[in-house]
Formats: sequence, structure tokens, C-alpha cells
Amino acid sequence: VCRGTSQKLTHSGSAMFRYDSLRRKYTNCTYIEGNLEIVFLNNKSIKYDLSFLETIREITGYVLIIDVYADYIPLTNLQIIRGRELFKHKESDYSLFVASNYERGTKKVGLKELRFKSLGEILNGKVAFMNNNLLCYEMTINWTDINPTSDPPAEFFFASDFDRRKCKPCHHSCYHNSTNKLNCWGAGPDMCQKLSQGAVCSASCDNRCFGKLPNQCCHAECAGGCTGPKNTDCLACRRFKNEGECVAFCPPMTKYNAVTFEMEKNPNYKYSYGSLCVKNCPSHMLKDDSACVRKCPPNKQAINNTCVLCEGVCPK
Repeated sequence: VCRGTSQKLTHSGSAMFRYDSLRRKYTNCTYIEGNLEIVFLNNKSIKYDLSFLETIREITGYVLIIDVYADYIPLTNLQIIRGRELFKHKESDYSLFVASNYERGTKKVGLKELRFKSLGEILNGKVAFMNNNLLCYEMTINWTDINPTSDPPAEFFFASDFDRRKCKPCHHSCYHNSTNKLNCWGAGPDMCQKLSQGAVCSASCDNRCFGKLPNQCCHAECAGGCTGPKNTDCLACRRFKNEGECVAFCPPMTKYNAVTFEMEKNPNYKYSYGSLCVKNCPSHMLKDDSACVRKCPPNKQAINNTCVLCEGVCPK
């Protein structure tokens, strides 16, 4: 688990400093608590190797990509963006915002492909692409499949002097019979978008699916697709993940004993931490009942990393 950032468009130091900070923060990271902000990597003399992003599978906040001169962003294993925190721009709230990723006056330096080939779902927030002159394939993506709760599911903005790079079509293997369209994240045959709802599913599926048949529906607790019908087959969890299972709630502190008609301590209880069920809260968090929190509520104070009720007025 890694902690994200909330700096928005503020930045300091050189492009190399910002790149090194990203690399140190996210190397070997799979789960970002917060936002992934990749901004102002705009020194064209630097070869930006962003392969350390390949391990990231889940982001609880938003993804912000602005003024980046890398050829692509290899978030190839990112499965879900939760949008619990959103990036505000002109009265709208975004969970994925990609803007101005090219060097002005050239047709060679800048972002050319996203390559988010595993991204299956955005749970909250809008998607926007703004003035990415060299970027290809973002408009081939079926954004309704990824971001079904937003209308429109994605927005595209272009400057009046927009001079777009001519893009090759998606690889022929990325064609979907059910939609009659090519959908891809990049030029290669390994960059096809995987669809998991709507026309590719049986009408009997309320959520997503892993095939066209009525018995190939994903479990209700899945997000972003699945490989089978069980809650252990989900690519990502809609609410909580507990030891490989997607569940509506983490195991509670107490459970009911139907023999003694009493509540007793649950030896398997877990704390809720973002979308994870954990045995213990991370060191930078506090325990408040069954949850990991950043700060205690007004009627409690932190003692030994646990929120406890104050006797009278809480100390300042």
C-alpha cells in the first residue's frame, strides 16, 4: 500500500526531481491510497522510464496526467479507479484527467499511448482528455463500459489550433462483434480493450460478465469484470476485499452464537481500510471501532493509535 498525493497543479523542483520522487514513492506499489499525480515531466532531454507503474492495480482517488513527455504511461495492470477523491476543473469533478501532454511546436515529443489495458471500471467521477496532440487510441475506447455512471462517460477537448498526430487503426484482433468496433489502448495486439458489460453480456446479467451465456455473469461484489461467477473471480472489488474474496462488509468484531444466544468476539474480524479488510491498521492510521481513520471524531481522542471516548471535553 502506498500513499498518494493531492498537490493538483502545484509543483516544485526540476522535472528530474519530480520523476525521481514518483519512482521512489511507487516502486513495488500495488494499491494507492489517494491519488496518482504524474505532472510536469516536461524536460525532453530526459528519457522517462515509468515501468515502475506497472505493478499498480488500484487507485482509490483520481489519476492526473498533465504536461508529461513520456511516450506512454505503463499502468498496464491498473484495474480500478475508485474516485473517492476527485480533481476539480471548471466546476466538474474528474477521476481521470489527461491534458497538454506534448511539447508545443513539435510532433515528436509527448504522450503517444495510454496503455491502460487492464482498466475495467471507474466507480465515480468524470473522464477528460484535453489538448493531447500526439495521443492515439483514447477515442477508440468504449468509455461507457469503464465509466457507466457518468454521462457522458468521457469528454474530449481540443484547442482551435489543434494539430493531431495521424494514428494507425487498432490491431484487427481488437474487433468486438457485439459492438462492431475496434477498441484498444495502444497499437499492438496485446492492447485490446476487454469489454464486460452491455452488449457483450446476456440480458440476465445485472452487473458485468465474463461471457455471453446467461450463466456467465460476474458476482454482484465484482467491479471491472471477472474470470468466473464467484466472488473470488473478480478482477477488482466493488466494496471490500477480504483474503481474496470480494465482500459487502469486512468481518465484524462480534458474531452471534446461535447455540448460546449471545454475541461473542469474532476471531476473524478485520478493520476496514479503504477497500481492504486488514488485521491491523497501517501505522499512519488510527483505529476507530472497526475502521482505520486518519483522525478521530470530535468526541474521541487518540491513545496508543486508537480512538477512545473522551471523559468530558476532549483536549485540544
